[in-house]
Parts: sequence; C-alpha cells; structure tokens
Amino acid sequence: MVGRRGVVTALETRAPRSLGRASVPVLRGGHPSCDDPYPALERVNMKRKKSTSLVAALGLSLALGSTAAVVVPSFVAAQAATSAQVSISGLEVNHLVEPDGVFGIDDPKPVFCWGFDSNVVGSKQESYRIEVSTSRAFDKVVWDSGVVDSDETTDISYGSTGTAQKLRPETDYFWRVTAVDNRGVSTTSETGMFATGLMNSKIGAWDGAQWVGNDDVRLDAKSTMMFDVNARFTINAGDNASFIFGANDPRLTSDFRNVYGGPGGENFIRFELDLSGVTADPATNTGGVVNLYRKGYHKTDNVNGDPNVMPYKSVRLVDSTAAAVRTLFTPGNKNAEHALRIQGNASVMTYTIDGVALTGFTGSTMTIGAGRPAQNNNLNVTPNSTIDSAGVHTFRTGNNFNTFPNLDEVGFSVKNVGDDVTVTDYKIVDVAQSSKRTLFDSTTPTSYGIFSALPSSGITTTGNAIRVRPTAAAQLGPKYADPSHTGQTQVRSEFRLNTSKDIAKARLYVTAQGAYEMFINGDRVSEDYLNPGMSTFAKTLNYNAYDVTGMLDNGSNAMGAMLGAGFYTGHMTFTPGNKDMFGENEALLAKMVVTYADGTTQTVVTDPSTWKAYTDGPNRYADNFQGVVYDAGKEANLSGWTTTGYTNAKLAKWAPADVIPLKAGLNPEIIARQDRPVREVERLTAKRVLTTHSADSTTYTYDMGVNMVGVPSVTIPQGSLQAGDEVVFRFGETIYPGNSDSPNTMWPGGDPRNPTMVSYSSIYGPNGTYRPGVAGRILTDSYRAALALDRYKASAADANRDVVITPNFTFRGYQYIEITVPRRTTALPLENVEGIVLSSIDAPEGTYEATTSDDNYTGRLANQFFKNAQRSQLGNFFSLPTDCPQRNERMGWTGDLQAYARSATYNSSDTQAFLRQWLIALRDAQGVNGGIGDTVPIISLTGDRGTNYPQSPTWEGAVAQAPWQLYTQYGDTQVIRENFPTIKKWLDSYLANGGALSPDYPGLTSRTSGNADHISMDANTQAHMVGQSMYLYYLDISSKMADIIGDSAYAETLRQRYTQGVDSFNRLYVDPQTGFTLNATPGANLVAGRTLQDSQASYATPLALDLFSDTMKVQVGPNAGLTYKEFATKRLGELIADPAKSNNGNGPLAGTGNFSGGQASNKPYTITTGFNGTPNILPALTKNGDSETAYKLFSNDEFASWLYPVTLGATSMWELWNSYERGLGQGGDSTMNSQNHFALGASQAWMYEYQLGITSDGAKGYREFVLQPTPGGEFTSLKGSVDSTYGEIDSAWTASGGKLTSYATTVPSNTTATLYLPVEGEVTAADISGATFEGMDKRNNINVAKFTLDAGGYEFSVDGSTVKVALVDGWVVDEDTTPTGEPTPTTTPTATPTPTTNPTPTTTPTPVVEPKVTVKSKVGAGKKLKVRIRDLSVNKVSITLAGKKLGTVKVKDGKVSVTVTVPKNLSGKKVLRVLDRKGEVLLQTTVRVVRKAA
Repeated sequence: MVGRRGVVTALETRAPRSLGRASVPVLRGGHPSCDDPYPALERVNMKRKKSTSLVAALGLSLALGSTAAVVVPSFVAAQAATSAQVSISGLEVNHLVEPDGVFGIDDPKPVFCWGFDSNVVGSKQESYRIEVSTSRAFDKVVWDSGVVDSDETTDISYGSTGTAQKLRPETDYFWRVTAVDNRGVSTTSETGMFATGLMNSKIGAWDGAQWVGNDDVRLDAKSTMMFDVNARFTINAGDNASFIFGANDPRLTSDFRNVYGGPGGENFIRFELDLSGVTADPATNTGGVVNLYRKGYHKTDNVNGDPNVMPYKSVRLVDSTAAAVRTLFTPGNKNAEHALRIQGNASVMTYTIDGVALTGFTGSTMTIGAGRPAQNNNLNVTPNSTIDSAGVHTFRTGNNFNTFPNLDEVGFSVKNVGDDVTVTDYKIVDVAQSSKRTLFDSTTPTSYGIFSALPSSGITTTGNAIRVRPTAAAQLGPKYADPSHTGQTQVRSEFRLNTSKDIAKARLYVTAQGAYEMFINGDRVSEDYLNPGMSTFAKTLNYNAYDVTGMLDNGSNAMGAMLGAGFYTGHMTFTPGNKDMFGENEALLAKMVVTYADGTTQTVVTDPSTWKAYTDGPNRYADNFQGVVYDAGKEANLSGWTTTGYTNAKLAKWAPADVIPLKAGLNPEIIARQDRPVREVERLTAKRVLTTHSADSTTYTYDMGVNMVGVPSVTIPQGSLQAGDEVVFRFGETIYPGNSDSPNTMWPGGDPRNPTMVSYSSIYGPNGTYRPGVAGRILTDSYRAALALDRYKASAADANRDVVITPNFTFRGYQYIEITVPRRTTALPLENVEGIVLSSIDAPEGTYEATTSDDNYTGRLANQFFKNAQRSQLGNFFSLPTDCPQRNERMGWTGDLQAYARSATYNSSDTQAFLRQWLIALRDAQGVNGGIGDTVPIISLTGDRGTNYPQSPTWEGAVAQAPWQLYTQYGDTQVIRENFPTIKKWLDSYLANGGALSPDYPGLTSRTSGNADHISMDANTQAHMVGQSMYLYYLDISSKMADIIGDSAYAETLRQRYTQGVDSFNRLYVDPQTGFTLNATPGANLVAGRTLQDSQASYATPLALDLFSDTMKVQVGPNAGLTYKEFATKRLGELIADPAKSNNGNGPLAGTGNFSGGQASNKPYTITTGFNGTPNILPALTKNGDSETAYKLFSNDEFASWLYPVTLGATSMWELWNSYERGLGQGGDSTMNSQNHFALGASQAWMYEYQLGITSDGAKGYREFVLQPTPGGEFTSLKGSVDSTYGEIDSAWTASGGKLTSYATTVPSNTTATLYLPVEGEVTAADISGATFEGMDKRNNINVAKFTLDAGGYEFSVDGSTVKVALVDGWVVDEDTTPTGEPTPTTTPTATPTPTTNPTPTTTPTPVVEPKVTVKSKVGAGKKLKVRIRDLSVNKVSITLAGKKLGTVKVKDGKVSVTVTVPKNLSGKKVLRVLDRKGEVLLQTTVRVVRKAA
C-alpha cells in the first residue's frame, strides 16, 4: 500500500499511532460506533517523521468511561536514542508519491518536497542541494541546484536556482537531495524517480492514436428513467389498443423491495385507447377514452378489482380543455393510422397522439379508481407520495424523487379475442443530450422478435410491423418483453515487440471518453477506479501514465480495455436532461512507448486498423447513478480476451473498432491528472445482518457499520445459484425505524420547539400511518432519481463455484446493502459481504481523542463526530469534492468546499494534490465577466459561466479559499501562482460594470445575492451582509497571496479596498444605536430599507473574520460604550445561550423549502447557522476570549448541534441538522437530505486549531507555527495530531475544571513553534534546551505564558504560578545546534554554484537499486499467476505464497518472468515472498486469493 510520505507494502503491520484511538461504546439512541473511523484499514504511517516522536512519551492513559478524574501525562520516557540521527525521507514530486515513481508529470517546473528528520533538539536544515538526472548513476545531470542556503523543504521548483535543462517529454528522471543541518552534518536521500508525461495538451502528442470504441446504440430498459416511445398504430378490428411499459420493474417484483405495499410479482403500466364511444352524436361522443392501468406498484392497485380490468385513471378526450384533444378522433378516422408517443421523464408522463399532447384534464373530468390515491390533474402513474397525518397524499415526480415508471419491459395488448391492431415503426428513441438515435426498433439486436417469441402472445411480426391479433382467450392480457441489448464496449489489440532486443522500459499513456480498465497480457494495468476521473470536459480531459515494463513480453503481446460511462456519458447531476452531455459512446485513446536497451523505441497506439471492439460480453451496463448489470452467461466468449491465447473463433465475433470523435464543440486540452487516482483505501466487512428480511427468506439486509462510499464485494457460496438466477443489490444510508433493527424509536414531531413524540412503529410498523410494514428495510428516498441497483444474472457454471460479485464502473454511498439471492433462504455469512471503500485520498492522518468528566459521554460523542467528518471527507473526495456520494447529484459545490477547506487540509495530506487538481476546473469555469459558479466542474458544452458576474462570495470564494489554505497548511506557492489570475479577475468583477455597492460605502460590492448561509435555521440571516463579510475576507487573504507571488502593486490595491470596505461594512450593517446587525439590500433603498438581522451567523462570520470595528462604539442603551467587536462577541454569546432572543427577541425565522434548515429548537446552546456561519461560530467565540460559550455550544447533544446526529447513530456528517427527522418523519422528506455531506463538519477545524491548539496562523505551512491549547467545558484531557509537511505535530493536554494542568507536544525537525500556554495569572518557568520562556502575553483575548520551542518533544506541567517544562527522552541535545532565539537560516534561496559531477558527502550512501515485483493484486485459487521481477542482483530466486513454495527460477539480466499456480486451498489476503538461495527475503507483497471468482 502506498501513501504520501513514503513507500511500504501492505504486508507491514502498522504500529499503533502515537496518539491512538479509543473505542466508543453504544451511544444514546445510536448504533455501536467503530473503534476507528477506518476499522478494516491497515494504516501505514508513511509520513516525514522522526523515529522518536511523542509516542510513548505522552503516556496518556485515557480510560474512557472514567468519572471526573483528571488524566495527567505519565512522563514515561520513549526509548532513548543513544546518538544523534538525521535522515531525509518522503521524496515527493508535485506533492505525489508512488512506489515506483511518479508518472505523468506535465509541468515544466515541477515542485520537489522532502522530509528532514532528526532526533536532535533544535535540528534545522541549513542548506540543500538537489540533483536531477536522466540516469540512476547521476552521470547525466540535467539540474544541479547548487548548495542553497535555505531551510525550505516543501516548495522548491525545478530550476529555481542554478542552471537547469528543459525537461523533455516522456522521459524518466532520477533525483536526490543532500541536506546539511545546523551541526554541519550532511545527509543524502535515497533516489527518487519521476517521469514526465506528454507535456503537450494537443492530440498531436499521441503519435497518431485515435479514439477507438464502438458506435452501436445500447439500451438497458430497467435503468432507463427517461424514455421516448414512438409508434404508428391502426385499429383494424375492435375499438381499442394498449401499449405496455414499466413492466417487471425489479423494485416491485418483490413485495419486500416494494415500500408502497405492492404484492410483488407482476407489475406494469398499460396505456389503453378505447375508441368505442367515438360517435357523431355530441350527446354520446366520448372523443375516445384513455385508460391507465397500473398493476403491482402500490397496495391499492387491486383494491377495487383486477388492476388490468379496473383503470387507475380514465379521461374522456371530449372533456379536455384543449380543443385539439377534443377533436382528435372521429367516426371517420378512428380506424385510420395514428401516431402515438409516450414520454417519461423522471416520473412525469406525456402522451401525444398525432402531434397533440393529451392535456387539459382536471379533477372534475378525470375518473380515479375507487380507493386508489392519485393526482387528478395529470396522467402520471407514480406510486410515490407523501402522506400527512390526515392521510392526504401528495404525489412526487421529478428529479428529486425515486422515479416510476422506468421504461422496463414493453409490449401490447387488446381487449377481446378477434381485436386486431397493427403497430408499425415502433421505436424507442434516445433522449436528453444525445443525438436522439433509435435505441430499439425492428433492426436492433433485440428486435420485434422479442414480442412474437412470447408464449401465447397472439403477436406476430413482419419487417417493421407488429400485429396484435389474439385468436384465443389464452392470448389475451398484457404481453411484454425486455428490449435491452448491447453491453459495454471492450476493445483489444495484439502487437509484437522485437525478440532480439531487451525491453528497457515501457510507458503507457491512456485516457477515455468515459472510464477505462486497461489490461496487458491478461493482467490489469492498475487498481485505479473510474480513470481518468472528472474534469471540465469541455475544456480539460485528463490522462494517466503507467509504467508497464514488467507486463510486456518480447514477441507477441495483447492489450485490451473495458470501457464504462464514468463521469463522461450516462447520467450526471440532478438534471435528467444532462444525460450524455459529452457523448453517447465511450472511447479509448492510448499510446504505449516501448524503449529497448539500445535506445530505440516502438510505439503502439489505438487505431481502428489494428484494434477490434466487442459489445456482447457479460458487462451489460454501468452507470454511476443507476448501477451495474452483469450477465455471467456471456463470460465464455471472453475467457482470455486480453491475452495472446485468445482464439480466432472467439475473435471472429469482434468487429473492427469504430473511431468515436469528440462531440461537436468539444476541444479539450488533454493533460496529465495531478492528484491521486480513485483507489481502494479500506475494505470493510458487514457488522450484522438485520432481523428484518423477506417473507421467502431470499432477501436480507447487511449493515456495514459505517456510512461508506464505494462498491460491495459479495461472495455467493457454491450451490446457491442456478443458471438465470438474478442476484439483486440495493443500497441505503439508513433503514426505516420502527422495529428492533433500529435503536431510534421516537419521532419528535415537526416543531422542535414543542416536541410531540410519536413512535416510529406507528409510522412504519405493520399498521403504520405512512409506509406500513417497512420498518427495518432500507430507505432509498435519499437516492432520489438515482436507481443505485445492481443485477447479476447467473450462469450454469455458477452453480458449482463461489461467485464473487464486485460491481465496477460505479460508486455509491451506503451503510446498508440489501441482497437478494433467489434460491438461497438463509443469510450470507457476514464475512461474505465486504465493502470496498474508494477515494481519491488515503485514510486521513489527523487524530483526535478526548475524555470528559461526564463518564466520558461528551468525549465519546466528540470523538465520533471527529471520525464522522473524516469519513465524509474520505467518501466525498472522489475525483472531485462531491457534495454527496449517493443521490443523483455528486457535484462539486463550491460552497461546501469553501466551508470545509481548512478542516480538509488538517485531516489529510492528500488534500494538497487533490485540490490542486480540482482548481483546474475552477479556472475552467470562470466566464468572461469573472463568474465562477456554484458547482464545478460545470456540466455543459462550454464548461464556464459565460457572461455571468460573480454573485456568491460564500460559494465562489472557493477559488481563493482553497489556494490560501493550501499555502497556510502546506506552504504551497505553486497553487497560488497557478490560480491567481483567476482570483484577480474574480475579485475585480465584483466591482466592474456597476458592481460597486454605493459611493457612500466604498469597498463593498452589490453582487452578494447568491447562496450564503445555506440550510440555516434562521432566515433573518440574509445573504448580503454575510456574503459581504466573505468578500472582504477574500480581499484580505488575496492581498497576502499577491504579496507572496510578488504582485505588490495589486496587493496594495486590495488592501485599500479592504480598508475602505471594512469601514463601510461597520457603517452600513451595524446599528450604531444598539450594535445590532442589519440587513441591507442593494438598490435604491439600500439604507432606508435596512431591517433588523440580529442572528447568530450575522455576528459569527464578521467576528471570525475580524471585521467588526474595535473603535466604533454603541451609542445608547445598556451596551453603550462597547466597541462593535465587544458587543458582537457579547451578543453572539447571548444568542447561543438563548436562540429565542435573536431578531431582538422575535426569535429565529424558520425558512421554507429544500434549502432551509427548517425550524430552530431555541434550546439553550443550540446552533441556527448554515454553510456561512457554521465554520466561523466557534472560532469567533474562542478567538475573542469566550471559550466557555464555545465549549457549551460544541458539547451540546440536543437539536441542533454537531453532536446531536451522533446520538442517533450517525457515522458520517449529515447535510442538514435534522436529516434523520426530516427524512423519516410522517411523510418523509428526502428531497435534499444526504447523510454523507462534509460541509457541516467544518467545525472540525476548530477542534484542531483551538482545542488542540495547532495552527500555522496564516504563515507558510508549519515551518513556523503556533500552539495554543484551549481547555474548557467538561473536557479533562485531549490528544491529537496533524500531519504537517514537516512531520507529525502532536498536542495533548489535561485539565481540571476547565483549567490546564499539563501539556505535551512534538515540534518536528526543521520547524519552530510559539507556544501560548493558557494560565490564570503570572507564572514563572525555567528554560531548557529547545524551550525558552518569553514571558506573559495575551492571545485570543486570554492570558498566556509564551514559549519559543525548537524542534523537540516537550512536556509541561502547570501548578499554580509555576510552569515546569521537560524534554521528552529520545531527543538528543547537541550543543552545536543553533540556540533557541537565534535567527533561523534564511529562506530566500541563494545558490552556490557547484560542479554537476556526482558529489561524495561523507554520509552520502551509494545509490541502491531496489528490486521490484509486479503481480496481480487479486487471483483465483487454483489459477495461474504471472510474477515479474526486475532489478535483481542474485542468480536464482524462490517464490512462496502463504509459506507454500511455488517454484525456483533463474534470474536473467536481473529479471524474472514466470507463471506459477496458486494453490486451490488458499483464500484471502496472502503474502507472496521472493527469497534468495539462503532463504533471505528479498521483497514481498500481498495478493488477495479468491476461490473461483466470477
């Protein structure tokens, strides 16, 4: 497994972290929480980290469940180091590290970083020298930085000093760094490697490669929620014709899956046109009757008789208010040919005959079947409705709800024997952004023959005609079939490599319109998911580069790719019409360059002359939203399809690949991706099987323990399946409460101010008022229009093997998985149900563990909240920072990231590269007038905001917030340089062309009407004031970024705007008489129209951003004389203690609609803020000295608070403060109700920065940082850590009664810290080596003892007026190091020219080339496994797997390529070792062995 700070294998058992996690028992009303937020993940510590940290030194024995006892550091010494140690580790290029090097660097000046590790107190790097060479021997140096007098280790650009050759495309580079510390000791790193990519964004760089795929149409009817059915029909005999659709929906075939109470079994929708009443007599003429029959959808479908006989809805066309409808049919034309069109769009149905839409019906003209709830002003047929306590139904259609009907199976019927209808040109046409191709007709792979093949159908077909003419009663009734056809595209090619030349290296560059999985000679190229990931496809398309040297053979080779929709085709965003925005057919673009030992090259590219395509394999369908369909019966023809042994007989079924051009108007730059690909980061095992299951015991639900993001991997045991069986997976973030499967028993009602407790069993139990009998089943409403349903069709071979089902080319968020195995009547063993957690980042490194004096109740909740925020970051950092991972959205909302950016950078070091990649999309999104937008990437064929001006600082401000946080947290100036032109244009556009607010209020903008305190529970907080606050904040930080990159003139311009703006802000938005905040809407009534605001957010955000004046004062009343800042601090505390006081005692104003948080509870110390105020409210209090209120607010577990969801069993962050009650109350509202949404976890930054007290304080990374722990509330101890770019910073404290009693910390090598230790009064402290007492000070408006700390581990005890400090054992004091207080080495690089020959410093090790092994990560038991090894220095090696010897093989030219057989009795993750003749392990890795996986 690979992480950011170095390279290790998954074989290495991880030692406990220095600040370990404690288990969290069952919470009140909640599920058992996990001991670790990533319980199944073997977490390897791969940081730039010393061997001696604050590991055993802290000795914090945090006994969870203890009473008010104070836990004091035990001062148990770590293992003492006997000598000074120094090393360089964690070599990074562009903030990336991979086991064999970083491939695909397109930057001409990439950034180099490394870790400088030492156990010497005060250790500092004084100089460095970087060498970059095209050879491992460093005899072809292309850049020698010279000796640079600097302590910089994290932000050094190629060629920044000395003389550098221009980096060449498609070239391997080797690099190392030599550093000298402040004792004069020189150390040289091991050799790092990176390879440049194409370094050219145009298609010409691909050496003639073409986009290859297959341009056939395809259809999966059960996943199709938008459809367009067209036909011409003639009633030859009789007077009726029926068209069937929505039949055999898998959600309804099982009564257990049908939450609307349907009986299971047959289900369909039948549109019948009855012309029997068409007469010339106006008194009797019906104009024709449309009858809609619905069967199997809802429990009431058969309440008044056979649902195929008794219509659900009926209308007489003559009753329409539309004249064209009334006159459609006459006695003279009713037997003529007519055209019918049936359209479905997310449950909204439209029927058209002869070009006339059948509309104009009302409650008085529509007949509804007795006892069947329905909407009586449309022809929709969805069973999906809310039901209020009075039993009134409100039907739900559109993109925000589960969709009914989908297209599903289609067909026909007539009423009587002898009726005769001819249907011609029946076709299903593609919709949305497609080219409207025909998906089904008489010429498609599944053609009209599917109807005539139905038993006793009475249907015959000839050419493009379908004849429905039953001759016997057995032929009556709806007849329908599945029109689905054509699977996912697979492409392959074979090629020969020179047999007389050794292969020195091979590089593969690959991208897709869609997503790909690449294979060479039977092995998958990587374990990446959904590459090339998401980008603004109108402007940018990413590619990935791979080292495939070990996968090739001299002579014949085979290469292939499976293609899927990915983020490019299929469904995207909550707008159904965005489907297929960028294309309809996936395509591959690939180029492989093979370099031989003699320096010659051979290039293999995708082109239609040498590549073939196939679309009839087992992978039938895949979509991020809708799910995956797999037909194992089609596996036989694909056995070995990516090997040279693939037979000609099988290959004959393939066709030459088609060239799939980019969609008209698209001309993206093709550039290498800059972040870590989506990969498996964790594998979970189900924690329990629910007691609720289907009556036939074939469907069970499994709880994964946490709300994860990824895909399942489920093993169906041998003997469970027979040919044709369909295994179905469905998913839910939660389950319906109301029985023992859920610990949540009571719904508090609709008004949290006056809870009216209602049992969930009365809503969802057997006699429930909303959805009776569904308690214990999965809730799918929160997935909205995303079907999220996987289907696996078994083959005959599956009866005699274990079948492992792992959907690919999709992902979803879920905690519960519902599994149907048709013939199996017992639950699967828990170990058979795994969850593969996928993410673009590795498991977050940041840690936090608290204890509290209330039997650790609050501590447990706080610890779980911390884990929940990390869980949501892990799941939503998925190629882009999605808002949610489950529903039909998964978009990059800028407001979510803006709010959470600081927490994200604390949590995970992978955030640096991840956000650097996403910022490309923000740059792409900017329109000509500076607007960026609320979601990025923008899903359109232009990819930008066009002529829009910016309107939402809280949202669009991500363009400045992300670079600023990457700078302050990681010291990244590259990202500022890359994005500052966009930031500048965005800021200037706020004032351009009338954007200035008013001449009376200079520095402010009128463009603040966009999203602000989203999901707030106080509508008194209007957008303009808090939006203006964010605008001023971005002026401030952007002025600092301008200075950082040397644009001092623009920095001064921004400072002037900021200064003016702050003054104007206080004059406009604060009432000088009372100090209350005001709303001011831009326009003619800007001042006269001001209204009272006085909400939590209106004080929190300006306070946190230091905008309230500390000179202007309240003029009258009880607060007269307080500065605006003093009053704002006081008033914020009052509104938190009693939210009902807001708006001058009128209380919070409840918002309405999806974007409101609803009604506040007004309980003491509860929160009313949304996305704008929430990140700011705790810092606003703490930095202004009111940590007591901050702790009371943070520690509250009542609605609304951060800890309240934890009490209900949350394992991830919710989108809303009341997500559970909103989604599961009477009538349930999950239209915008994700349970995996990181934004409200933004307060996690306060836990790091203020509770633990670790902050860069606006400086560059953590080279110089601040420590100020803040105890409070009932917290008796806290420990945690941040993985800075210099190493792990640990912070731990104990307290009694809210007062600090001890503190311990680690300051990494090459850094210094200023510690502000909170104390009651004047204290004294003696200096020790590395720690200097600077005297008393005030920070965050409290008294502190100030210390300067050099690198080292320190323990402090506070006893009255005395503070004692001790050095943690394991650190070495060297008298030659720079004394504390002396200036640190300059950070301005000054190069000393040196020769470019290989240096020989005294401690420089001889470069060692480590051997490397390449094997598949997963293999079937009893199957062949190819093992490739290179860079060996022995003559013979043995290979073992799980201790079993698989063979001995000779080494030739340092290489081994051998195929071994995996023992049949192995299963699970096993260790593969390569041994020399003495039995010494040369290298090892892991292989997951599965038993005959499908």
